[in-house]
Amino acid sequence: MQSLPRIIHMVIEPVTDASTATASFSKLLPNATYYRFQDGFLQPPLVTDALGAVSYEQDISTTHAVSLLLDKHTIFITASGTISPPTAPIQLMFGQYVQTANISESLVIQRSNITFNGNGFRIIGPGSGIGITISSLQDVTLRNVNVSNFTQGVHIANSTFFGAVAVQSSNISDNFGHGINVMASKFPSISFNTLSGNGKTGSGGAHGVLINSGQAGWGGYNTITGGALFGQRQVIGVELAFTHTATVTDNQFTRLSTALYVTGNRTQNFSKITNNTFDTTGTAAEIISSWQNEITGNT
Repeated sequence: MQSLPRIIHMVIEPVTDASTATASFSKLLPNATYYRFQDGFLQPPLVTDALGAVSYEQDISTTHAVSLLLDKHTIFITASGTISPPTAPIQLMFGQYVQTANISESLVIQRSNITFNGNGFRIIGPGSGIGITISSLQDVTLRNVNVSNFTQGVHIANSTFFGAVAVQSSNISDNFGHGINVMASKFPSISFNTLSGNGKTGSGGAHGVLINSGQAGWGGYNTITGGALFGQRQVIGVELAFTHTATVTDNQFTRLSTALYVTGNRTQNFSKITNNTFDTTGTAAEIISSWQNEITGNT
């Protein structure tokens, strides 16, 4: 679990010798209210103490999907496939979950083997939180989504199955931190997207796309651009951190402090970086402690 997490997802499995158990958490945000959702329904909120600790009694008589979030206003596509709340502007049509109006809330996807089609509508944040969260799933595709004004646009974590999580033909722009953040996942596919103006805080450390501790995958044909205030921001277009056998090809990088950053902690990354265009006054590519990568045809 990351330090001071803003969102936690769990699957509670039943046991035969008890009906409840105490669920305890530590190292959360101190003195904060976390909103607890169980199977997509809001439960009584939890308030952490000065050390960021909290506990509550959890039903363990049956399987539950439980989420703790700092943002109360959240839409779920639950593990069973239902949409919560049912009034959310998302419909299941032709085998896809299709957005039918603009949304001013976060979206949490808890179901594998689905496509979510944003249909050109927007998911607009309040200046904090995560736009779309996908955790421990497989074969999930985001297509035609438009996510802006969150701390992170799209967060993908622990999707270590062989079925890839994909972000395609989407606009993930003008978020305060990362556009797309991929953590500890295999074979993510990110292609034909526009990522522009992310890292609005100007405090540094933001990325268009960050892939950390991943394997293979990624993709190309993305347009990754810094904001109009590029000179005041330290924004990295794409970072591959401790990620191997990735492919970064046919992307357009513009107005970024560093377009491409690869670090491998002295490991063999075996990644391919080919046919990209770097149109930036900053650093085109920086590769540290990483070798046996293929770098060809870039301009």
